[in-house]
Amino acid sequence: MEIKFFIYLSDVSFENGPHQYAIKSHYKKNGPLILNRPFDDKVISENYQIKSYEGKSASCFFTDGFGYHRGLPPKTERLVIGIDLGSNFFKYYENDYLYNLKNKDWIFV
Repeated sequence: MEIKFFIYLSDVSFENGPHQYAIKSHYKKNGPLILNRPFDDKVISENYQIKSYEGKSASCFFTDGFGYHRGLPPKTERLVIGIDLGSNFFKYYENDYLYNLKNKDWIFV
């Protein structure tokens, strides 16, 4: 399980790169889309409906981290805090690390 929590620190519109989420992609993955890795926009848009999260500063929202999501490239400044919460370790990149709250230390993988 992984939940992503986002807080916009600036107003976010289509111009400054809103967060986008592929609806139902957290539980409905087919064929080559089963692996959690970057995909071409066309592949995702052909298989899922896309929701954009625009909002004023201090807007916040949650998404399921196992669904396909991204921030559109901003054309102007965008400030956002992203917090990942999960019960399992999930490695995206070679140099990923995490902070273990129970042991109060960093884990490098």
